[in-house]
Amino acid sequence: MPKRSTVALGPAAAVVFTLYHALTVISDLETCAQNVRVYRARPTGSNLVRLLFAEGVFIKDLGLGA
Repeated sequence: MPKRSTVALGPAAAVVFTLYHALTVISDLETCAQNVRVYRARPTGSNLVRLLFAEGVFIKDLGLGA
């Protein structure tokens, strides 16, 4: 019987994971930028909380958080 060639899923999964990670980092960065604009326009406590939360998510996505 002839051998069947199988495609390794490892490299494809790594590419998909890397793409997903890059897109989430970009999305979180855009959210941070939007929250900075909102906070600068109206520096209220609730806008500050939104900004700090978005920055925390961004830092965690970068792998710098705990």
